[in-house]
Amino acid sequence: MRLLIVFIAVPLIEIGLFIQVGGIIGLWPTLLIVLITAITGTWLVRSQGAQTLANLQGSFHKHERPNRTFGPWCNDPFCWRPTSYAWVFY
Repeated sequence: MRLLIVFIAVPLIEIGLFIQVGGIIGLWPTLLIVLITAITGTWLVRSQGAQTLANLQGSFHKHERPNRTFGPWCNDPFCWRPTSYAWVFY
């Protein structure tokens, strides 16, 4: 139920902020900020994803567990266990 509230509340807050910012600085500067943010975010996701994929492939070549690639948010055993044997079949 909390997740549903978040999925409803966040877009509403975002739309409200767009309206307020657009009222202060105008339509075109607001759209330009949104466009620049979208392009920057896309670039970051692609570059970080490509780097993570390269690190994952490198760990397969070194016969290491993939959890070393994914950093501190993948330290629990349930995160690496299903994929820890993937390098055996590579």
